[in-house]
Amino acid sequence: MAHTVYNVKNAIHREKMAAFDFDWTLVKPKGRKIFPSNVDDWQWLYPNISEKIKKYYEDDYMIVIFTNQSKIWKHKQIQIVAESMDIPIFIVVATDKCEYKPNRILLDVLIQDNKINKEASFFVGDALGRKNDFSDSDKVFAENIGIPIYSPESFFTVIN
Repeated sequence: MAHTVYNVKNAIHREKMAAFDFDWTLVKPKGRKIFPSNVDDWQWLYPNISEKIKKYYEDDYMIVIFTNQSKIWKHKQIQIVAESMDIPIFIVVATDKCEYKPNRILLDVLIQDNKINKEASFFVGDALGRKNDFSDSDKVFAENIGIPIYSPESFFTVIN
């Protein structure tokens, strides 16, 4: 098994899914670093992230974090961040490159026999294949699932 699913605050399946990458989508390291050094080395990428995600939960969305993380301490960091939002959240972590995004197995493991409403669901990630992006894995992940993709800057800085 090359993935781990965490259930924060008794999350349950919902047909509408608001899904997010983790690093450089929800959080960034403190200071000017590119990579965090420990579980406490994080801050919100944008100040309204927690509030905006809570609104989607209140609108009957299942909140999910999909991320590729081989370091075990990162799992704890993601849980700390998720718990700080004080809403039910699923965290699905690929720990082996064979299951890394853009492989859709992370979604399949989460929903199993359940369904999602693809028209009402979306994914927010920073790896979109743009000039300064390290890859297009988030974009292709959303395409493989069949849901819209948004960049963190467009999703969290637009008032809606």
